[in-house]
Amino acid sequence: MVRPRTRLAARPLALAGAFTLTAALAGCSAGVAAPAAEVADAAGSTSASAPADSALDAFVDAERASIPEILEGTPGTYAEVIVEARAPGSVDYTYVYAEAQDPELSQDYFDALVPTLQYLCDTHVFPRMADMGVQGVPEARYTYLNADGTELWSHSFSGS
Repeated sequence: MVRPRTRLAARPLALAGAFTLTAALAGCSAGVAAPAAEVADAAGSTSASAPADSALDAFVDAERASIPEILEGTPGTYAEVIVEARAPGSVDYTYVYAEAQDPELSQDYFDALVPTLQYLCDTHVFPRMADMGVQGVPEARYTYLNADGTELWSHSFSGS
């Protein structure tokens, strides 16, 4: 069930939580210990036999480690957060909202964040990927899903 626009506008924390989570997964987490949270395994992870794959898997594991802290800081915002490796040098961040969000307002909100997310990728995500030995042109895809699993927004970022 999609809530009326006014419902989403009255819940700016849900969308602000998306930005907070994105910033934290971009290497900006405060490092506070939090209880464990269930995170889906990376179906896109490849074998650790190749050094490049191993570096990408290590990067994704490090990103996943910050998820419990963020979920604790944004209670009730997300039903699930998934971080997956996509060879040869890409990472996918998928956020599933716990409650229905207005698709049109969500699209506008996230479209306005593209420059900020590109900046976070350029200053945090991509340098960390390189520092951890991830090879090739880095890419990060951010996808936000509504509570019913329908896509609200998705965008891929490459080094700029």
